[in-house]
Amino acid sequence: MAVFGDILDISRVNSYVLLKASNENKKMTRREFTIMLGKSLIQAHLKQRLQVKELSLELPNTISKILGMQHNNTDRHDAAGPARLYERCSYCPRKKDRKVKSKCAQCQESICKDHSRQVVKCWDCRNRN
Repeated sequence: MAVFGDILDISRVNSYVLLKASNENKKMTRREFTIMLGKSLIQAHLKQRLQVKELSLELPNTISKILGMQHNNTDRHDAAGPARLYERCSYCPRKKDRKVKSKCAQCQESICKDHSRQVVKCWDCRNRN
C-alpha cells in the first residue's frame, strides 16, 4: 500500500510541475492544486452516489455542497421512517422482549399469544352473535 501511495504522490507532483510549466501566468500553490485534483478525481463518483435513494438524509446535502450544486430532496424517505411492523407485547415484562404484530381488537395494544385468546366459532355460532 505504501508503494501505491508513493506512486500517487509522484504523479501528483509531476502533474503540478506540468501545470506550472504550461500556465506561467496562473498562480496556484501546490496545496490548491492538490485540493482541485482530489475534487476532480472524485467528482464522477459523487455524482453517481447522489443518485442512490437509500442514502441518509444528510449525505446528499453534503455531496451537493462539495459539488457546488443544488439537490432535490423530494425523493427521500420521510424522517419518521417506515411504519413499525413489530411492537413489544404490552403485558410481557421488558426482559422477555417479545415482539408481536397482533393487537387487541378493542384498545389496539400489542399483545402476544400468551396474553391473548383466540375464539374459535363455527359459522352458525358466529352469525348468531
